[in-house]
Amino acid sequence: MLTDACASCSPYCGGYAHWGMLQAAQWFVKHEVQRVRGFLDEHPSYELLLVGHSLGAGTAAMLAHLLRNDSQASQLMSGVSFQAVGVATPAVLTEELAENCSDYITSVVLMHDMVPRFSIKNVFDLKEEMDATKWGDILVSTAKDWMVPDVIERSETYKRLSRNVSQNTKRQWSSVTQMLAQGWLNITAGVISILHFSGLIHPNTALQQQQQ
Repeated sequence: MLTDACASCSPYCGGYAHWGMLQAAQWFVKHEVQRVRGFLDEHPSYELLLVGHSLGAGTAAMLAHLLRNDSQASQLMSGVSFQAVGVATPAVLTEELAENCSDYITSVVLMHDMVPRFSIKNVFDLKEEMDATKWGDILVSTAKDWMVPDVIERSETYKRLSRNVSQNTKRQWSSVTQMLAQGWLNITAGVISILHFSGLIHPNTALQQQQQ
């Protein structure tokens, strides 16, 4: 986890590589590749397939790149055919380096998985895009139109909790009961807000007009 979270980059092959996963791949070259080569020499018809998921996928991709481009590593694996397949592979190489290894490294991405798309550059690009759209003002403006749907607003539980919370000066609840009631209301409002924001439900315009 610490290796993956360390987003520092290191100069590498004319570009940059994820520092933590590069270190992990170099450890494999130093401590394990010689033994793997011994196994392959015992079975000359075998090919080498490097496979990993997430952090393991990034390390596998980096190891494959080292075996192809690092002089020491490539010498150890001379004559060996190998491929790397990563599932949810993080961004470990700069664009040009990544494009040049597409013939022997395959990255499998499931739909909108954020891990393969998460990089320092993308974080800064997202921040700039959010700042440019003034998303805070849009969210505040949208929130003013959100209302609790009828199905919840008409429920006896919602009415009872709302009444008890608003009139807590007349009726003394225990602190735990008040906290649970308020928490239930907050969770409900949060869920409804998410549903509104995603477009799955719409404000009750008829009820808004009645209240006005």
